[in-house]
This record gives sequence, structure tokens and C-alpha cells, in this order.
Amino acid sequence: MNRKTEKKFILILQLTAVCAVIGIILLIITRWRSGPSAAFDLLAYVVSISALVMTTLQSISISRQVKITQEGAEKIEGASKKLEDLIASDKLMTRELKRDIKLDEENEEMVRNLYKEENDIEQKIESLITELKRIRK
Repeated sequence: MNRKTEKKFILILQLTAVCAVIGIILLIITRWRSGPSAAFDLLAYVVSISALVMTTLQSISISRQVKITQEGAEKIEGASKKLEDLIASDKLMTRELKRDIKLDEENEEMVRNLYKEENDIEQKIESLITELKRIRK
């Protein structure tokens, strides 16, 4: 509930209190000589005013609860959106990581092949050197 609505409820409560006091004074002035009937009328009036005040206070409470519930729903909705974004980002990162892993595997295979070729070339060179030495003798 916003401040303006809350001020309206408080104003209603204040007006109710003023009217209740005026009503009690009028009841006492007009019925004070009727004895038990006046006491009953006064009691009934006070109960009615109390019920009115309780209803107004309950309206204020309900209004506040609705506001709190709406704020909670908005926060949950925002958190849900953030989680969806996080999941989408996670899926994207997973794809990129898989692509990187595949590239790493291809690079590793290429390096192994180059190393193997280098070893083969070294062996051929050693073989040629050995053959050249043999031919020179």
C-alpha cells in the first residue's frame, strides 16, 4: 500500500473515532435517564464502532499483504529471468568449451604427427650419415 492510501485509511480511522465519541456523547445525553436500556444502547454502539475499526484495520493489513506478495512475486520473476539467462549462458559456454576441446585434440594430434615426422626425419638423416660414412671408407 502506498503512503496516500495508508493516509486515507488513517483519516477514516480518525473520523470514525471522532464520530464514535460524538455518538457516545449523544447517546449518554439522550438516554442517560432510561437506565439499563441506555447501557445496552451504549454497549451496542461501542461494539458496532469496534467492528468498524477492526474491519478498517483488516483492510489495511490485507492491502499491505497484497503489496508484499506482489513485491515477492516481482522478485521471484526477476530471479527466474536471471536463472533462465544463466542457463542460456551456461549452454553457450558449454558449446564453446566443447569446440575448444575439439580444437585442442586436433592440435594435439597435429603436434604428435609433427613430432613423429621429425623423429622419422632424424632417423633418415642418421641413416644417411651412416651410409655416407660407409661409402667414404
